[in-house]
Amino acid sequence: MRGSLFSKTFFNIFPPPAYINLPHAGIDISESAIRCIELRKSAHRGGWVVAKYASLELPMGIIDAGFVKDEIALTAAIAEISKKLSVYKVRASLPEEKTYLFRTPIPSHSPREVAQNIESKLEENVPLTPDKAIFNFQFIQQPTAPISASVSVVPAKVVDVYLRAFKAAGVSVFGFDTKARAIASAVVPQNSDETVLVIYGTSVANVYSKIDVCIVYRGVVCFSSTISIQSDLTEDLLKGIRNIISFWFEHGEALEGKSTVDRFVVCGDVFLSNAVKAVSAQITIPFSMANVWTNAFTVGKYAPPITAEESYAYAVAAGLALPSSNQ
Repeated sequence: MRGSLFSKTFFNIFPPPAYINLPHAGIDISESAIRCIELRKSAHRGGWVVAKYASLELPMGIIDAGFVKDEIALTAAIAEISKKLSVYKVRASLPEEKTYLFRTPIPSHSPREVAQNIESKLEENVPLTPDKAIFNFQFIQQPTAPISASVSVVPAKVVDVYLRAFKAAGVSVFGFDTKARAIASAVVPQNSDETVLVIYGTSVANVYSKIDVCIVYRGVVCFSSTISIQSDLTEDLLKGIRNIISFWFEHGEALEGKSTVDRFVVCGDVFLSNAVKAVSAQITIPFSMANVWTNAFTVGKYAPPITAEESYAYAVAAGLALPSSNQ
């Protein structure tokens, strides 16, 4: 990595909110598809409207477990969807499999001091040296507790590959973010004081091999994990979610004593939603399908061109398309 970690992190990869809030689209890249959404401010509706959206299936093997295996094919796919929508400025997702997440006390709200403090703690929390890591953070707003931050870390070499692909496709990237943070931005209300367990995943031929889960506390992703589906979707989910809630009970207590989970929110097709509903009944935590437009507009006042069923797959892209409110 060239230059200081702080300057590369904040000015090239995770830019300040003033830059993120410039007009841009959100683009989500997974192993099976690219999905893109552009929102447009609507003064008469008091929120945003869906200006453009599209998806493009990716042949299996271009991306595997977060690694780009075929950079030329990925570049071509990004260029195709960019040209289709006439979208050339974006925020993009980074693979969850390559993201590390940890919480840490911080000395102040000064971004520079916080970044320097986090840099000194990286090797204590992730298997990466500072010169090989890219990180971003969110302040955890706690009125009565010490100042802390949730830190997302991605290997620099992973980011570099995606940057090259976008540049070769003629697309400018304002910034990257993790899928978990993007989904939280879309589906968890701003200024929420809840602890929400967000479950999301995409299937191939209605079969899930893994499910991503994150815990969002006061609007900030504080924990994320992946549940492997070995045989039965509901049983594997139940076991995995119980383990996650148990972990949160043991390690989330520093957050104002808030170690419980208030509700489940799920983004996925009917197979995943039915499985989560069954899990919710056994754990006795309220369950609901996610409203992908929670922080974009009121559905009763505006009918987007995407159906509710379609929107779940666009949760990451929708979160990336929104202006940043917590950097």
